[in-house]
Amino acid sequence: LSQRALLMMQSRRRDEAFAWADRALKSDPGDADALAIRGRFNWSDSGRYDLALEDLKQAARISPERYGGLYQEAQRRFYGQRARSGLAKGDDKQALEDATLALASNAGDATAHMVRGAIFSRAGKVEEAIKETTLAIKADPRSSDALLYRGISMETLGQRERALADIKRAAEIDPVRFRRFYEALIQAQREGSPPLWSRNRAAVTASN
Repeated sequence: LSQRALLMMQSRRRDEAFAWADRALKSDPGDADALAIRGRFNWSDSGRYDLALEDLKQAARISPERYGGLYQEAQRRFYGQRARSGLAKGDDKQALEDATLALASNAGDATAHMVRGAIFSRAGKVEEAIKETTLAIKADPRSSDALLYRGISMETLGQRERALADIKRAAEIDPVRFRRFYEALIQAQREGSPPLWSRNRAAVTASN
């Protein structure tokens, strides 16, 4: 049954692959191949990341040589995605915990470093924010969120030229979200205004 599920997956008949994998697991709950197929389907097709991670975890436990790496990658992506979601919802505590878990699996995870940098920036911990967002940008030069938060942190420290460079890049990558920040900073430079953002958390959060 799991071999048939695998053939369906290879033929891109993913719904059928899931059905055969599910049947295989009813006959043998310890079928690592079927667990991996069902996990991949739940991840890619259903967006049911919790269920997918549990299936892949079991597959890796049964057959670590075949599925250990797949589970570790899914675990890293799961925590990274949940960290980003927590950041967007304003749940900084959970987002920070998830980002840290993601980094435990992959120290170079750009999303996790970006989330940590954003949280530190919003908390007024600008030096820590710059360190984390720089690591995020090193891993992913097109991380517009990391560029924005590094720019905000640079502006907080009075380093407007460096802030402008980062926020300009963020606006070029994602103009819909970030063009207004760049224009506000350009106007502040023309008027000689003091930093737009301070270590005050509310001021930084309002900019997001």
